[in-house]
Amino acid sequence: MKKNIIILSIILLSILLTSCHVKTNSQIHKSLNIDNASIIPQNTIPLGFDKYKKRILVSIENKNNEKTELGFYDLNTSVVKPVIKPVNTDKNIINAATDGKYIAWVEASDNPYGNDWIIYAYNIKNGTIKKIDYGKLNEKSASKVSFNQQPNLSLDSSKLVWSTYEIQNNKILCSLILYDLANDKKQVIRSIDGLGNSYIGHPKIFGNYIVWHEGKIEEQSEVGKVYLYNISNSKIAKISDNGFTPNIYGENIVWVSDKSHISLYNLKTKNTVEIVKGDAVERWFPSLNDTYITWYDNMGILELYNIKTGKLQDFPIKTNNFSSIMGNVLSWTKLENNKGITQFITLSE
Repeated sequence: MKKNIIILSIILLSILLTSCHVKTNSQIHKSLNIDNASIIPQNTIPLGFDKYKKRILVSIENKNNEKTELGFYDLNTSVVKPVIKPVNTDKNIINAATDGKYIAWVEASDNPYGNDWIIYAYNIKNGTIKKIDYGKLNEKSASKVSFNQQPNLSLDSSKLVWSTYEIQNNKILCSLILYDLANDKKQVIRSIDGLGNSYIGHPKIFGNYIVWHEGKIEEQSEVGKVYLYNISNSKIAKISDNGFTPNIYGENIVWVSDKSHISLYNLKTKNTVEIVKGDAVERWFPSLNDTYITWYDNMGILELYNIKTGKLQDFPIKTNNFSSIMGNVLSWTKLENNKGITQFITLSE
């Protein structure tokens, strides 16, 4: 829920979790091999991972009607099977998520600052589609909001989270929403003034925890804080006074601070370690599993940090920064002859 982000370049630097000292290039870990990386069809983009059937949720570009569909890429057969088409003919699918039990997606027009979005969920087991929520601001109210109003979804264990703008008692609020798909229950976790210079953004869920950042514009610069919500006891805790685009997997939470630092927080130890030192360039959108962390960069270098060893591995390929970890799959888009080729490898944990 933020304005367009310009992702700048990144310089390699890593740090050991246990001793917290800066590593040198000679200590970079070189254990993974991408020479035999698999290629995903060109008209698809990876969005999520079905851990039960070991397949990748992908968006599928339908060139005939310029609509985006959703499907699964099977890791064993290398076949893409379409599953979801847009429900509304005047809208398109703009983002989606899966946990292997459900697929959830957002349909909206091309205007990111409009409020005509609708969230749907597809039950993979019985094949039913349910309308979950929709934008409730009219055109006049939506025009007063300074930030992107289209929800970005995160889904785990049949629980769906997103942040967006709503009206309560004639007041516009920016809210964090939790929806239990199995029990058809919606819950507002947190709300802030929707017409101020702050917003709730980038929520992620794993197990009993939700993380997000609250961004704020100050003197033409953006600052953010990272928060954690415990679903079991309904408690909110601030875990960083400086952070954006947090992500969570297992007992680890990662985020970017000062546009270039990357920090790792452990839920059990409650310790925060800076795994990548800051510099003059930017890093954004980290993703992770139990063992690895990756992130975007515009130098076109694919990098992977090993949580267990505290080592950083760089791959000798030119990318366009769309590196992402989904379950045990690491995917990226390789630039070749000015064209993007989406590739992936499986990560052993």
